[in-house]
Amino acid sequence: MKDLRVPRIPGASNLSNQDLRDRLLAEGAQGDLSHQPWEAFRRPQGEVSVRFSLAYDLGSIFVLYRIREPELRAMHRELMAPVYEDSCVELFISDPDNKRYVNLEFNAVGACLGGIGAGRGERTWLPLSYMEKLRIWSSYQEGLAHGIGFLGTWELLVRIPLTASGLLGSVRDLAGVCLRCNLYKCGDKLRFPHYLAWRDIDLPSPDFHQNRFFGPIEFLR
Repeated sequence: MKDLRVPRIPGASNLSNQDLRDRLLAEGAQGDLSHQPWEAFRRPQGEVSVRFSLAYDLGSIFVLYRIREPELRAMHRELMAPVYEDSCVELFISDPDNKRYVNLEFNAVGACLGGIGAGRGERTWLPLSYMEKLRIWSSYQEGLAHGIGFLGTWELLVRIPLTASGLLGSVRDLAGVCLRCNLYKCGDKLRFPHYLAWRDIDLPSPDFHQNRFFGPIEFLR
């Protein structure tokens, strides 16, 4: 599988959601969550699919997820709620030495959970002051505002000020930086739970907090 080589989109932070979405589709690094590591939770081919597009500017990462799934759960509405129980997409990204990582998890209405640390049991929650800096657009949430329910697909656009998280010390511009990451889709309390990943995970049971399985991500100058 190819590494992620993420281009810069100058001024991306100032683009509208629609313009940023279009630029990510046209210019971003593209990938899909093609692995279902755990046989007990595998869904039929194509039933659940996720494509993602990535770009950056200065210290921020921009991620567009495009999801197809047969059911949608979006019970959690608050910051730091257990959104992995819902229809959820996630980005885990580590420092250059792969010793600490930030995990950010989003459900279909844009509620978000985030932590930072060396492993599942060695993390602290990211402060609310940081989480409130995330800018999240959800096609499902927008549809609900217009009386449109779930139609089998949804999109999520996330603006992440990564360097403000404390993961990278004094780094303020990602240009030329090489990190490691994985991207995921899950839904622990769906009628048919599933677990998808960009990079495969060789473990007997579901666990996304395994940075030894992260893949390289390079932010191009």
